[in-house]
Amino acid sequence: MDWTGEDPEEVVVQRSIRGTLGILRACLKSKTVRRVIYTSSAAAVMFSGDGKDMADESSWSDVLLFRNSYMAAKTRTERTAIEFAEENGLDLVTLNPSIVVGPFLCPSVPSSVQVAMAMILGNRAQYGILRRANMVHVDDIASAHIFLLNHPDAKGRYICSSDQVSLEELSDFLAVKYPNFRIPTRE
Repeated sequence: MDWTGEDPEEVVVQRSIRGTLGILRACLKSKTVRRVIYTSSAAAVMFSGDGKDMADESSWSDVLLFRNSYMAAKTRTERTAIEFAEENGLDLVTLNPSIVVGPFLCPSVPSSVQVAMAMILGNRAQYGILRRANMVHVDDIASAHIFLLNHPDAKGRYICSSDQVSLEELSDFLAVKYPNFRIPTRE
């Protein structure tokens, strides 16, 4: 994920699309894959600019209105994956998680975890993302994948988010949970 915007948007988007189409082509070629659960992001849903108070699975982020390479890549890649699946008869279901928190296996801290830990790490630049953040635990994402794989009647897109928390609420929670850290307060 390129949260920093260091790479040009079109480079990020094309890299994401090429990688996703490569995986989907391999699924078709295998002749054994019955269903693909494509993990996208709430970033492909939440920024429609349509004035609705609540985003749902029919919402698509407006990549021209909100200039952000991560959001553009997630939105355009998901649309491309859905189109490819429809054209090739591939059963594809999309999962759109919000900020994913919890333990991780990768060798570096995932971007979503870095955002969630911004107040612990003192990264004030990411506080804006946390002003009113939607979050979901990685275990819930895993459960959602299993559910979608086991229910052939599931179709389309599914937002996966369990909690919405304000910056102030997160500050209060972290201060209690981690008293040894200097968590910024409302003041």
